Amino acid sequence: MYKDCTGYCNMTACNSDTMLAAEKFLTGIAYTQESCFTCKFGEKDDGSVFGNQFCADEPDKLDYASQKCALYNNLGCYTGTNAHYTNEGLSVEEVYKGCSAFEIPMNDEFGLCGIIYSDENPESDGYEVGACKQFCNDGPDCNKGHVRPCIHEGGNDCPQGGQDGSSAMAITSSLVAIIVSMIL
Repeated sequence: MYKDCTGYCNMTACNSDTMLAAEKFLTGIAYTQESCFTCKFGEKDDGSVFGNQFCADEPDKLDYASQKCALYNNLGCYTGTNAHYTNEGLSVEEVYKGCSAFEIPMNDEFGLCGIIYSDENPESDGYEVGACKQFCNDGPDCNKGHVRPCIHEGGNDCPQGGQDGSSAMAITSSLVAIIVSMIL
């Protein structure tokens, strides 16, 4: 998913008003998301971390994690998560939260989860990367918790719903869109 807009002007410095571009993202819906938890946390294979560990399930413990949603990304809140096991059998995970420029239909509270990569080479240990995306627009800061992706190496940590392996491509594209919207 993506949103794109263009405009044209031919006077000196006529493109300095960024609100003109942002207003093109207005959807005409009555509801707009007031605020979302906006943070990130990740573990790397080498044991290092980035962001804050409270982002995953307790972002309300972070100063300034609740952010007002901008005009161009106020349709709801998102949580994007990915996880895999390292060669040493340790689970590593990344969690991203923020305001969403897109409304993403959810089947249930578990969101859309699936395996987005699986190394099924019989000579390897079988490496999987799981991802989940969640969307909400039922009140300020509705993206407090997160669902851990279902990855099978090292144990079964799947949620009791929301597992749809056929949605792996949609999850991958949406995670890219989520990360791009965080950068903007």
